[in-house]
Amino acid sequence: MTKSNTLTTTYNGFELIAESILSEINLFAFDDESRAINQATGEENIFYNSDAVYMLGGVIDQLAYSLVGDKSQGGNSEGKLGYLNKAQATALSEEERNPDTYRGSMQQRAFEQAQASYDNAYLLYMSMTTVFNITTGWTWGGSQNDTPHDMGRTWFANHKAEMSAYRTQGKSKPISEEDKAKAQANKRKQMLANLAKR
Repeated sequence: MTKSNTLTTTYNGFELIAESILSEINLFAFDDESRAINQATGEENIFYNSDAVYMLGGVIDQLAYSLVGDKSQGGNSEGKLGYLNKAQATALSEEERNPDTYRGSMQQRAFEQAQASYDNAYLLYMSMTTVFNITTGWTWGGSQNDTPHDMGRTWFANHKAEMSAYRTQGKSKPISEEDKAKAQANKRKQMLANLAKR
């Protein structure tokens, strides 16, 4: 394997990884599109592709945790981003103090390693969110994500909680045929938009 000495990575490679996964993934694991809407209520089916949401979402959640930690959720970890920021600050300070000896220093190497580690985790995160968005019918992070800096972790936790609450509360409310048709059309439009993003 050839190592790159660049400090930044262009992230268009994630599309190639996502495409490779999509070409090999077993499509029988996913629900039929007709299950996206609850036929009894006309509402969005919270359990649509739930197995894939848990499986892929769990992987993405771990990658997001690795990248940004859990400070936004009251935890102590700053993730790779926190480490990268500290390594960069240390490297810049060292470069200012000792510009002649900075190249090849431990601080420079630590910063380069932190950047590479972040880039690799981000590449996997982007690849898996692309697979998630295309295959599950859901958009990682959701449109209501009030904490975008947590890379969708709050959305995923809320989505799992909503599925759990739905099971225990047994929601069901009658809905008109017109509203049912609108909900189905909106869901189809969202799924097609997810596919078009690819």
